[in-house]
Amino acid sequence: MAGGESERPDAILLLGDQVYADDPSDAVLAKLRAAHGERQGSEVADEIGNFEEYTWLYDDAWLNPAVRWLFSTCRSACCSTTTTCGTTGTPR
Repeated sequence: MAGGESERPDAILLLGDQVYADDPSDAVLAKLRAAHGERQGSEVADEIGNFEEYTWLYDDAWLNPAVRWLFSTCRSACCSTTTTCGTTGTPR
């Protein structure tokens, strides 16, 4: 970071959806297709079908080294229409 330590954010506020189930990455699509072998040709073959598959979206989005570094060095809080507002480390 060019500005040094003083330029780093104090916190991150995550508003709204953090991942989108209707637009999975190629990596997630490959996992869905492998898991949904019996759905081939179906309109829902490439759709998220359960909680575990939904976690694949977060795993794919948040395993990026830059994102992992940011979340490990900065406080975060999230609020969306589908979750209760909370901060990192506080189960809701």
